[in-house]
Amino acid sequence: MLLGDWGTGKTRQWMDAIRSVQPAPSHAYVSVFGLSSTSDLRRRIAEECVFALKLPEGGKVGDAVASLGGKLRVTQVLRLLPVLPYLGRLDALASELAFAAVQEKVICIDDIERAPASLPTAEILGTANYLKEERKCRVVLISNREKLKDEGQSELGLYLEKVVDEWVELAPTVEEAARIAFPPRASKGQEALQRRVRALRVTNIRVIKQLVRMTDEIEPLVANLHAHVLEEAIAALALFGVSHLCARADVPPFDYLIELQAGIGRRHLKRVENGEQKSPEEATEELWEETLHQYGYSHTSDLDREIGRSVKRGFIDRDALVREGERLAQQVGAAERREAHERILHQFFDTIDADGATLLRELEVATRAAIHDLLPGSMQMACSLFVECGRTEIAERLGQEFIAANQDRPEIFEQSSAAYWGRYEGPFAEAMRQEVAKRVTVPSIQEALDRIRPLEGWHPDDVRLVATATTGQLEDVLRATRGNAFRRRALTLLDLARIANGDPEAKRVADETKALLQRWSGESPIAAARLRHYLAKRPRTDRY
Repeated sequence: MLLGDWGTGKTRQWMDAIRSVQPAPSHAYVSVFGLSSTSDLRRRIAEECVFALKLPEGGKVGDAVASLGGKLRVTQVLRLLPVLPYLGRLDALASELAFAAVQEKVICIDDIERAPASLPTAEILGTANYLKEERKCRVVLISNREKLKDEGQSELGLYLEKVVDEWVELAPTVEEAARIAFPPRASKGQEALQRRVRALRVTNIRVIKQLVRMTDEIEPLVANLHAHVLEEAIAALALFGVSHLCARADVPPFDYLIELQAGIGRRHLKRVENGEQKSPEEATEELWEETLHQYGYSHTSDLDREIGRSVKRGFIDRDALVREGERLAQQVGAAERREAHERILHQFFDTIDADGATLLRELEVATRAAIHDLLPGSMQMACSLFVECGRTEIAERLGQEFIAANQDRPEIFEQSSAAYWGRYEGPFAEAMRQEVAKRVTVPSIQEALDRIRPLEGWHPDDVRLVATATTGQLEDVLRATRGNAFRRRALTLLDLARIANGDPEAKRVADETKALLQRWSGESPIAAARLRHYLAKRPRTDRY
């Protein structure tokens, strides 16, 4: 009997053993998967034994039947006549008679753990024992003992010694599984996959071979991209492959991996360090996070997610994979250019033996190469250095090139302000002040008012803008307001003098707002009732 986990090569061992015997013995292979009763099992054994019979003119019965292809014509029926004496009519009675004729064969019964409840393990073992004892057959049983149902486990333990003369537990090591699954000469992608399956301690040969086939399909798609793309794709392929194809308790499930975001990992370990009690779910996630930490996987990128989907659906969307690969290659390239720029800056300031003029030339080249990747702060540092070293013309050119090259990145200008760049000197700071000034848009009174949150915070520029409002603007803003927004705006305006630390213009706006509300409340008793709490000596400022 061959025992072992799925994918450890049990069926392959049987097939290799049969092929190694010359001449090959009369044998039959039967998988229990799909059978529903002992009668089905006996019939399948009989069928396989009959199909394995050798014909007088050479070949086997099964080969002769298969050659007909299921489309019988008159001439084909004539070809079938020599086969009929060996086949008979395998109906209910004939199949039992055929089973009774099974003698001195080599029979393999596979997938015992996949048998349904209607075909108990005890009956499979009983059939095997009958063939061994009464029909002088050699029987090989194959099963994944760990996947047997509880009753099957008990029956196997009870009858194992009686039925089985010898049993072998197939438990290949990670290295043995890799040697079997990978070709002798591995490609770069296959070498990367070997490292990853070893890191995950994968011993399922069938799964590794499937991942090898997917690697062979992925590798040419990203061959012309940055080498990191292939490495990341294979890392995701191995992880999602283990998660989906051979689930393990220490590897996160597919749904967890597909949504994994940066910064959420190892949170349960921090709770433990703080002495907090773990729930069973947290303990499980802690195990997953430790696996991911050891594997070097922090979050699922868009490329990883596409690889995961490919594993789940069983085929690769080539266009989507190439698109995500190209996007990742651009991100990696940008990061490398920024690192090169930063490295030369550090070398300039942190070493004394290198030639300074050479480093400045290298810095100019690195800055220009990363002109679309750097942030304004890094550019300011480089340009200030050029000015300090008497290379002002280089700083001027780089500043103009930076602004021209980053028109498609408006956020780097929107995040800056002219006041911020006023702290710096030099051609780059001046160019940035001019560019930021061109992009400044003055908000409306209403927009500035809505950004002032007395209980949360505010920007002084918004307070100064609201303090310029006329009575007409105040009336327009309040009349156009409904619901909670009216309460928030009215109370903010009434409190503007305090917010602005007694600024005269802010006090004027607060007084004009109060006068405006008083005028409206005098229009009718209903209006007075609605506005009464705004005109109290101390309005409810806790309801902004």
